Amino acid sequence: WDWAFDRTQNPAYYDVYLQADVIQPWAVGPYNDPSSYEGFYQRTSISDKALTDRLGIKYAPSITPGGSARNRAGKGEPLGNRYNGTYFEAQLKHILDLKPFFVFGAMFDEFPESTQVIATLTQSEVPPAANPGFLGIDDGMDHNYYLQQAGRYAVRFHELWQ
Repeated sequence: WDWAFDRTQNPAYYDVYLQADVIQPWAVGPYNDPSSYEGFYQRTSISDKALTDRLGIKYAPSITPGGSARNRAGKGEPLGNRYNGTYFEAQLKHILDLKPFFVFGAMFDEFPESTQVIATLTQSEVPPAANPGFLGIDDGMDHNYYLQQAGRYAVRFHELWQ
């Protein structure tokens, strides 16, 4: 979602954004692997942060550990991928470079879209017959990996503001 695009394409929306205290671009969807995130970060996140700074609005980006649209789209949709945590890590590492007001992790417990960071079964532990598209974490990873990773970066985030 490119909220800044609305400056020229939907000026009435943009005028509303200018009244906000915080802008939280919903970035679930415009990238889907570590390399496409890199492009999104360089092309969109850096300029979003610069624009919000110029406007005096706080910046609060969203990130995701990966997910799957199969539950919504049906069995023809690929299951999705979490890239052994590197997808989540790439977002956390880069986004903190921007010193955001806060970071929204999408989502804590959203199993239907497989974006959960809460403790999760590994992919081989997810029952196949009852699984229309739920994505577990990568095999061999700790069930709490994403919570642990978020906790480590929460410490770094707090250090930014001290």
